[in-house]
Amino acid sequence: MVAELVRNGAIADARIEHAFRRVLRHWFLPDDDWDDVYRDVAVVTHRGPDGVPVSSSSQPSIMARMLRQLDVRPGHRVLEIGTGTGYNAALLAQLVGADGQVTTVEVDPEICAAAEGHLAHARARNVSVLVGDGWAGTSGAAVFDRIEATVGVWDLPTAWVAQLEAGGIIVAPLWLRAGLQASVALKKLDGRLQTVSIEPCGFMRLRGPGAGQPAYQQMSGWTVSFDEASPARTAVLQRLLETQPHTEHAPALPPGWFTPIALRQPDAIHMFSLRPEGPVVRCGLLDVSPPGLAVVESGAEAIDTIETSGDEKARDRLLQLIDATTPIELSRLSITAVPRGDRSDDSGALTTLDRPNFSFVIGSS
Repeated sequence: MVAELVRNGAIADARIEHAFRRVLRHWFLPDDDWDDVYRDVAVVTHRGPDGVPVSSSSQPSIMARMLRQLDVRPGHRVLEIGTGTGYNAALLAQLVGADGQVTTVEVDPEICAAAEGHLAHARARNVSVLVGDGWAGTSGAAVFDRIEATVGVWDLPTAWVAQLEAGGIIVAPLWLRAGLQASVALKKLDGRLQTVSIEPCGFMRLRGPGAGQPAYQQMSGWTVSFDEASPARTAVLQRLLETQPHTEHAPALPPGWFTPIALRQPDAIHMFSLRPEGPVVRCGLLDVSPPGLAVVESGAEAIDTIETSGDEKARDRLLQLIDATTPIELSRLSITAVPRGDRSDDSGALTTLDRPNFSFVIGSS
């Protein structure tokens, strides 16, 4: 598994490679088949009462890229939000070394207890596991050189920034807009946070008071995400998904075509469905009045298609946006997180996302 992560470029740092070779993943997934444990896939470990996954062991390649973003050094003090199995905390423990310390916070006592057992088996003695809402940081006056969230967030809490050393780095899977989640590395400079790097990712959202707006809804076999999920929009989408769509070939689409559309269009929509032949993804627009859904479908079939339900104005507008918009890959974005109430220069920005604690000024580099 590690050799494959090195070959595909997920691991490009000798210290991270050493940590992955020292920390064995099956210590943290003792009840799973090794063929699953040592593949580059996420493994669900806990589900809620409704069957929706609430905790997992993240995909190793994403873990490795986030650790590279975090730039952990020996002796660092690291705060991890979302302990999960404890696998990532054990990797961090290797990177900070005997003189460093890892504090990891998990909201679920059952998951926390299991992780403590895994970490003890791995002899990760420089890891402290706390039960609590990671959104609030840690109690006391602890300050950290690095903070890593291994759960998706919609905003950043002021507690994390207050507990981060000047020049320190936060890495978090940040929900930008529908279908756009990115692992964002932000450095603390003069009270603001400026991106160091951005990687595409997909993480379960934080639970608790800091969860933000609902991220996903299950409809007609699809996992759907769109911003401002009002009851009216949800009802319109449900009706449209129950109709037979019109299908046509999509134009050739370069990587990053949906990024600027999702950032700029408030009615952008993202959907995916896990099918036996493989995952299927739909990206496009949802119009409420007149009701219309137009999406580009990619996945099991070799040729992308446009699927239109309801009024064709949504299709016409989607094609116009595709033709008129310059594609932007996620890794080419730049993000400045400005505390709400502070003045921010958003001239030339693609968009500004105003969240309760921070405004995220997004541009392209």
